[in-house]
Amino acid sequence: MNLKDRLSHLNYQEARKLLGPEGDRLIRQGGRYEIDIAAQVELDANRFLVRLNGSEVTIRMDPSRNRKLHYSCSSCEAACEHAGAAFSLILEEKLALGLAIPPPDKAPLETLSDEELLQRALEERAERMRKDRMSLESADPARRSPPCPKREQSARPPPPPAAHKGAAPSALPLGRSEAPR
Repeated sequence: MNLKDRLSHLNYQEARKLLGPEGDRLIRQGGRYEIDIAAQVELDANRFLVRLNGSEVTIRMDPSRNRKLHYSCSSCEAACEHAGAAFSLILEEKLALGLAIPPPDKAPLETLSDEELLQRALEERAERMRKDRMSLESADPARRSPPCPKREQSARPPPPPAAHKGAAPSALPLGRSEAPR
């Protein structure tokens, strides 16, 4: 994994942890800096550099620790607002830094034909189906099965009660468990 990939996946909790116990405060204070990305930031495969008020914050992959980042500030010995500003910029401006891609543009619904509307609705439903799990539960408390913590419950309804031997399926009225004697 290279630096750009790692920075693109960086989240707030990881940045806060890298900055230490004052990470929250440093990221908030660093977020107050106005940074001109074109003039103050350099990003390549090996280094992220931000210039702030005479200080330079560099973020690199740490070669001694797999997938870990290492940062340094040219003006400060420990975690500082400058480093907080660098991490704040990465977290807030991934698109502008080229660490993320913009979402696809979708045409307004009003401009779509009936076929295009149907196609979009089907695509959105397929996406929801992938993301959201659905479960069914019987309205009859006697037919509910207890939840199983180790196995995800099936979305299929329970099977109908078994018919007695020798009885034709249509011979039993609904809801009866025995054949008339």
